[in-house]
Amino acid sequence: MPARRTARAGTRAPPSPSTSTAVPAEEIHTTTPGTTPTTSPAAVITSRADVITDAPGRYAKQLLSHLGRKVEFVESPAGTWTAHILGSVARITVGDDVLVLQAEGPDEESVGRIEHALGNHVERFGQRKDLTVSWQRTSTTTPSEV
Repeated sequence: MPARRTARAGTRAPPSPSTSTAVPAEEIHTTTPGTTPTTSPAAVITSRADVITDAPGRYAKQLLSHLGRKVEFVESPAGTWTAHILGSVARITVGDDVLVLQAEGPDEESVGRIEHALGNHVERFGQRKDLTVSWQRTSTTTPSEV
C-alpha cells in the first residue's frame, strides 16, 4: 500500500518516480492489480519512441504522476517503469538526455492506444520546449520466433 502524502491546501506534492504509482489516461484501463494480463498466441508488436530532451527525468516523473491515477506503474531495478494495460505493456525509461517510451501489444490497435496515451501526454507536457514524439515499430514476432 503506497504511503500517504500530505500537502498544504492548494498545493500537490508529486510522487517520487522511485515508488509505484497508479496512472490515468482516458483511453486505457488497467487489469486487476496483482494479475498478469493474458494475450492470445498471436504476434507481439512493439514500438519505441526516443524523445530527446535535457530533462528526461522531469518528464518521466510528470507522466508517471499524471497516468498513475488509473494505471499502476512498477519500477524495475534497472530504472524502467512498466504498466500492464489490457493485455499490452507500456514502459518508460530515463536515459542520458533521452526519455524512452515503449509500447508492446498483441495488435496494432492496442499498441496504438499505448502510443497515443504516452506520446500525447509527453508532447503536451513539453509543449513549451517543442517536444515531439515519433514512434518506430521495432518488431513483430510470433511465438514460433521467440
